[in-house]
Amino acid sequence: MFTYPANEEQISEIERGLRCEAVVPLPPGASLLIGETILFALSSARPGQQPSYVKEGDSVLVSLTAVTDLGAIDPDTGRALVRIAWKPLGSFVPPVAALKRAANSRRS
Repeated sequence: MFTYPANEEQISEIERGLRCEAVVPLPPGASLLIGETILFALSSARPGQQPSYVKEGDSVLVSLTAVTDLGAIDPDTGRALVRIAWKPLGSFVPPVAALKRAANSRRS
């Protein structure tokens, strides 16, 4: 399991299923694989400093369903950037799907 910093809004969006992908640097000396778990943990950062995890702060755990090498380097860490994806958490229903369901139930 690898941990990445996140703010309250990002964690909330992941928990509600509104966010199901992110661009992150690869962990030092490792790679990310489908099926691995990632912990997004609440952190704070001051300009020019590394993020600091908040003790007993909020967090959310996801299981990767896709990992794509972006062919770019993170300027802050010097590590390769990858796009990671996971199945949406929570009970978020995209507006289009909700409208179709409502229309179908009215026809019945």
